[in-house]
Amino acid sequence: AGSRDGDGKGGGYGRSDRREDYWLVFHSDRTLYRRTDTVNVWGVIRDRDSGAVPEIINIHLVAASEGLTSPPITTLHLRPGPTGAFTGSFRLTDLPEGSYQLALRVGSKAVGTTDLSVDRILKPAYRLEVVTGRRVYIEGDRIKITAQASFFEGSPVPGVPLRIGGYVERGVTTDRDGTAVYRTTARADEDTRRNGGASRQSVSVSPARAEEGEIAGASREFVVFPSSRTIDAQSTIRGGRVRVQGGVHLVDRDRLEAELAAGGSSWVRVRDPRGKPVAGATVTVRFVEQIPVRRQVGTEYDFIEKKVVPVYEYETRMRDAGTVKIRTARDGAFSVSVPDSGKKHDYSITLSVGDPEGHTARLVTYASGGGSMGGCCEQASLTPTDPLAVDPDGYGVGDRIDLTMRETRPGRSGGRYLFHFAQRGLREATVQSSPRLVKRFESWAVPNISITAVRFTGTRYVEAGEYGARFRAADRSVDVALSTTRPRYAPGDEVTINVRTRDAAGRPVAATVILQAVDEKLFQIGAAAAVDPLEELYAAISGGIRTQYASHRARADGNGNGSGDTGGGGDDRNDFRDALLFEAIDTGPDGKASTTFRLSDDLTSWRVSAAAITAKLQAGGGSIQVPVGLPFFVDASIAPEYLAGDRPSIQVRAYGSALAPGSTVRISVVSDSLGLAASTITAKAFESVTVPLPRLAAGLHKLTIAARSGSGAS
Repeated sequence: AGSRDGDGKGGGYGRSDRREDYWLVFHSDRTLYRRTDTVNVWGVIRDRDSGAVPEIINIHLVAASEGLTSPPITTLHLRPGPTGAFTGSFRLTDLPEGSYQLALRVGSKAVGTTDLSVDRILKPAYRLEVVTGRRVYIEGDRIKITAQASFFEGSPVPGVPLRIGGYVERGVTTDRDGTAVYRTTARADEDTRRNGGASRQSVSVSPARAEEGEIAGASREFVVFPSSRTIDAQSTIRGGRVRVQGGVHLVDRDRLEAELAAGGSSWVRVRDPRGKPVAGATVTVRFVEQIPVRRQVGTEYDFIEKKVVPVYEYETRMRDAGTVKIRTARDGAFSVSVPDSGKKHDYSITLSVGDPEGHTARLVTYASGGGSMGGCCEQASLTPTDPLAVDPDGYGVGDRIDLTMRETRPGRSGGRYLFHFAQRGLREATVQSSPRLVKRFESWAVPNISITAVRFTGTRYVEAGEYGARFRAADRSVDVALSTTRPRYAPGDEVTINVRTRDAAGRPVAATVILQAVDEKLFQIGAAAAVDPLEELYAAISGGIRTQYASHRARADGNGNGSGDTGGGGDDRNDFRDALLFEAIDTGPDGKASTTFRLSDDLTSWRVSAAAITAKLQAGGGSIQVPVGLPFFVDASIAPEYLAGDRPSIQVRAYGSALAPGSTVRISVVSDSLGLAASTITAKAFESVTVPLPRLAAGLHKLTIAARSGSGAS
């Protein structure tokens, strides 16, 4: 990593860790564990320069508060495979609750860390989802908000009061399918109406009942454009005039919808909503000169200069420099200018255009005069010569990088241009007479390079901001397809997972695949997280420039938790777990492999995730849900702990496809340790009943909850 200070005297800092010396992925199967759980660790490690795989790696568990140099609580020694993939496990021995770190070491050097916590795990009874009809709206469109409550194996949760918040505030209740619908109208916020762009909005849903208040809510993001048209423009001060060039286009809703559905960096793409050009549109352009005004408000003693110096207050006065209306050409383009005052002042330019529905799109842009109140150096930028020609996903090896250094207030032409390329230190440099740089993205530039441009005018330097060119990681992606033999399972069943790996061109590829099966409820409460091995393997690294020095400095101008596990029926169920599968398998040349594991008694959906790595550092991931359910089951809302002497009550409800709304259910609760004898309570399907408990004694107590429907299901 590098740093530059403003006066060119140095400073900066060196390498913060050794992680960037390796292609590295490093994780545990979860982020939250119980005090006696088994921790599964996995990852990939290869030397970044040579591609060599370390013969042995050491993983240390340390307390987060004591740092990586503290004595390890436990150590795991692992030998990575030929691809660099590794897996390992160790068991916690009544580890105190708290925050911990896993440190991966090669020899004596720590090259990577990952965090974990030890605490109680309280699983939610059901999950919430919320969707909108679209993700991209124009002001005035109708929005349909649909909230869904379901158990993790897919059964609906009817009759649940929910709270919709964020974009709208509303209370709703789920129907017999666990669904609640609310409709409203799209509207952009005031800032978007004034300054242009899109209004980024979100809608959320959470339980309205207090006893279910800790169940994690769900949210959905969408964007609202104030008009079906959009303006883009660039402004400069050149040749004694303030100039604006731009275009008017339709908002390409279908393309944006597809990009948002693809996820990843799609929100970045919303910044370029341009679709078909709009010819003959009337654009109104207003120019405002920003005049700095300095006023002395007092004096103070400067202990360095040892003299009294004035203290100033600054403000900006706005002068209307004119308004121009212009019609767009056939390609939607327009160009307009007004005279510059010649006083090195900045200008703000407000552009607006209407659409047939009476909505207005606006954009505010600025032209720099190079003479702000505080005094500044000449400014420049290094940007793509044709921004629309740049793939938003990055560059492939061999792709052309085409950049131009642009100055905000160009002076006399000529001089020399220095371009330098950095990745973990200076890699290349070139000097030329043109501000345009054309270069290929080389293999050594993976995963990214930093490019900086400097122009020497003959008397001083003009430095452009840094441009980051990143690798298109999708070129080295592995598609991991997982499948099962059945769509749904019951507790105790055996599950076979079939794996198929293909490269970016769709061809079968041999890979090491790390498989994990973790309770979906843990992802809901943040105790586990999805990992994209491709994104992490090709994450950006630093340029490595520690400092820069300028011999000719530029002249300044002077101034969730929730309730417990979901219950079930049939035989007694007492084998409840958080994770079931942790295994590394190798697919053959045909890209195929399979493995089998047995389910526990949990009623949930198991997320089976896969991370694949090949010998050529191709990577990818995939996942599949394995739903485990029963046609008739009970859910109990029970607090994780109580005080001795409390006389609490618990809430019990019966659910399942075997029940009809309003049908009769008989529920019993028994606890030997509490002296609670069996008694039967009559309830209605999907409706909560209260079961009082006797006065509690200190200790751990077990309750057995059973239910029988009118049809005889138990």
